[in-house]
Amino acid sequence: MFGVTMDIWGRIYRDQWEGDPHPHVVERDDGRRDEIESAAHYFEAPRLDAETKAFLGLAGPALDVAAGPGSYALHLQNHGLTAVAIDSSPLAIKIARLRGCLDAQVMDLRELEFLPTSFESIIVMGNSFGAYQTPESLPGYLARLRSLTHDGGVLLTTTTDPLDTEDAGHLRYHQRNRERGRPPGLTKIRLRYREQVSDWLHLWHTTRDEVEPIAATAGWNLEDEVAEGSWRVRRFQAVPPVG
Repeated sequence: MFGVTMDIWGRIYRDQWEGDPHPHVVERDDGRRDEIESAAHYFEAPRLDAETKAFLGLAGPALDVAAGPGSYALHLQNHGLTAVAIDSSPLAIKIARLRGCLDAQVMDLRELEFLPTSFESIIVMGNSFGAYQTPESLPGYLARLRSLTHDGGVLLTTTTDPLDTEDAGHLRYHQRNRERGRPPGLTKIRLRYREQVSDWLHLWHTTRDEVEPIAATAGWNLEDEVAEGSWRVRRFQAVPPVG
């Protein structure tokens, strides 16, 4: 998962794994705080019916970016695919290995230190696709992901559509962003867990209209988008870059 400061995510996963769960709080820079009761759902995969269907078309080797405790990598592995789980949290990777991930590596999610065309499929689940991303950084990130596969490869992401909401607080935040010339779903957040507080980081909840042209320039064609509640499961296929 994103954010390795003091390995807060790792502690959240470890405590859940060891039977000592505690709530964690996602704090936004406008003061909003959303409390998540436990980390139990991070140990489940797939979490959406649309994900289950999308995974049927994946081939290995597959890369699970921001794998957390390895749930999605394990799902792919259990369905016969070679899967590599990466996360910036050492504790998360330790737990992924304990759970049975055969290849789980600690890695800076912005570096992606693999040889070109190493994978047939890449998955980035649970809003992790937007971690650290801004309109300035996303083109380079998508290009780096594109370099890890070849023509015909697949990128699968799950993210919430920021516009699919009637929450007044979210709508005010979106409007503030628009007034500042920013995408509505570009947030700045930090994590609170027990006595720890992480650094602030950007988390961009992209809309289809935002991500599709950026992806196309990087060599990804948005083939399909399936809505399930506010979630969007997007399947991109690698094609020769534009230009």
